[in-house]
Order: sequence, then structure tokens, then C-alpha cells
Amino acid sequence: ISLNPSSVESGDNLWNITTDGIEMDSSRVAIRRFAVRSDSQELFLDGIASRNEKDSVHMSLHNFSLAPFTQITSQIGYDVNGRTNGYATLHSAMKNPRIDARIEMDSVTVSGVAVPNLLLTSQWDFGRSRASLDITTRNEGKRVIQGYFAPSQMRYYARMQTGGVKM
Repeated sequence: ISLNPSSVESGDNLWNITTDGIEMDSSRVAIRRFAVRSDSQELFLDGIASRNEKDSVHMSLHNFSLAPFTQITSQIGYDVNGRTNGYATLHSAMKNPRIDARIEMDSVTVSGVAVPNLLLTSQWDFGRSRASLDITTRNEGKRVIQGYFAPSQMRYYARMQTGGVKM
């Protein structure tokens, strides 16, 4: 797939979309320097999605708004806003996928209520074949959400602890 640099307008934002190319066949998708930018926001993808354990797709976020996710959360009654910075890497995306992530969330509000600055981390647990999920407050290091996702079973679990977290 060959894409020319283009722009998309959404609300008040003009998004510039660029890539050095995307190649697809029956066994893999190669993404070369795909970027979506608007003012100071950036989402960047690069890598290969395949069945090979050595292949991975890396996503990085810079000052990226959570607003696009509001379309999902608003369906269950929550308006979520804020900014993200960090990365996620998806290994072996098409067979037994694994994910590692470290994403900082700043200036988050949920339905108008301010939430402390948060850190989302995720690492693959090889012994249990699942990805861990931890969300902690960045300043105090208090755990807010702990859980996991097991893709082979399509099972997820999350426990939220808000005691002692100033909101």
C-alpha cells in the first residue's frame, strides 16, 4: 500500500498522516514509519506484524489526547479526557501475541472529575501466557488497577482499588 502524505480534519484538529509504506501479504504486514500528527500530538507505528516471534510492531505516543477513546467510554456513561506519552510493543502479532507497554497518562478527567497522573505498564507473563496490566499513580506509586489479559482464552480480569487515592 502506498500512501501519499495527507490530512484529515476532525473537530478542531487537522491531522497529518505520513508513512514510508505499508506492505501486506498473507504472512505479514510491514509498517514503515506510519505517523499521525496534529500540533504537538503524535501517534507513531513502525515494525512488522507476523507469526514470527522475532517480529514486532512498536507504537509510540507523544502528548496524544485520550479524546478518541471517549467514543468508546461514552457508550457506558463516561467522558474521559487527558494526554498520553509512552510506548507499546506488540510481538508476534498474528500468532500468540505478546505486549509490553509503558504509557504515562496526564491531566486525566473522568466525567469532569480530575484523576491523578497515572502510569500504565504491561508485560508478557510467559509462564501464564498472559499480559499483566498495572495502573499506578505516578506521584505516590499507589496501585489503582491490576489485572491481566489472556488472548488464547479471550479472558481478562481487572481489580480497581481507589482507597487512599485522592480524586
